[in-house]
Amino acid sequence: LGGANCGDNLPSGHTINAMVTVMVVQSYFFGICNPGGAGSRILCGLMWALYLAAVAGVFALCSFQFFLIVASRNHYSADVLVSVYMTPLVYIFDSYIVWPRDVE
Repeated sequence: LGGANCGDNLPSGHTINAMVTVMVVQSYFFGICNPGGAGSRILCGLMWALYLAAVAGVFALCSFQFFLIVASRNHYSADVLVSVYMTPLVYIFDSYIVWPRDVE
């Protein structure tokens, strides 16, 4: 009643989606670049630079999105911080404990 709001309270769904994006890019882009498997030193260095640039870029965009979520007053800062802390724990539990063969 009143203003438009997303409806979820403590774990911010917007933040969870952004964090899952960061974690998926970090884990799967590493496999695509495979910095340790490159043949020459120059190619290996370029692959590391590509990997780090991709992860840093996605993390920077998502960090800015966290600021915008709080600034737009869709969520409190505690909602965003709980989601930032909770999402990697669930992702690691799901990836490494529940389905460990998928990580290999």
